[in-house]
Amino acid sequence: MKTIISKDDFEIQQDEDNTNTYIINFSTYSESLIKSLIKTRIILGATSTNNYKSVFFKAVTVKTFKQFQNKCKILQGTPKMRTHMAAKMVENLSTQLNYLITVNFQTFIGYNPENILVIDDNKFIYLGISHLLNIDVEDETAMITYPFTPYDFLLSPELSKINELPAHVHYKVAYFSLASIIVYALTGDDDFFFKGIIEDEKSREQYINDSLDKLHINGTKLYWLLKRSLVEEPKNRSIIFI
Repeated sequence: MKTIISKDDFEIQQDEDNTNTYIINFSTYSESLIKSLIKTRIILGATSTNNYKSVFFKAVTVKTFKQFQNKCKILQGTPKMRTHMAAKMVENLSTQLNYLITVNFQTFIGYNPENILVIDDNKFIYLGISHLLNIDVEDETAMITYPFTPYDFLLSPELSKINELPAHVHYKVAYFSLASIIVYALTGDDDFFFKGIIEDEKSREQYINDSLDKLHINGTKLYWLLKRSLVEEPKNRSIIFI
């Protein structure tokens, strides 16, 4: 096996003899995250080790999100993700997130494109195991116990207001960040991630929404899904195509 992708939370290995065989090795025990990939059938035919630290699967290609953007640029002349592919990305990532929330009572504090893997150029999974938080079912909040910076992931507005730990946030903290990642993918702007984090809270939120409004997808189901996910009040966010 040779390592083809290496990140803080995981590495991807490819069988040198059977090049269609891949392994995702996580840095720590990852049962809930692994099951969010297998049980949802986002990765068909995937199997895991008994210690829930590795996933085996078959694929033609496995790319980082940046590598996928570079391929889009070569084929299309621009790294901007096409609308139908962005919709597929939302479908995959929201399906994975919904499994984590409803089955394991976990959510992501936020999304970073560095932790998105693209399989066969049409399946998207999030592997940020260190970004998982446990949800308190009674009050629908998740407790943050470790420090984070604006450069770790695209922040939801409520995270900018945290000034001491531990802190509690609504489990839909992930919705805003997920929608922001989709806007980033649709813009194809390499500076989007950093422009979206270096400004103050209101400027950042306005910048993300302004970027969405410039994408020429106004009125589509994807546009309204993103709009509903980018509202300031966490409890009012939703991820659903209607």
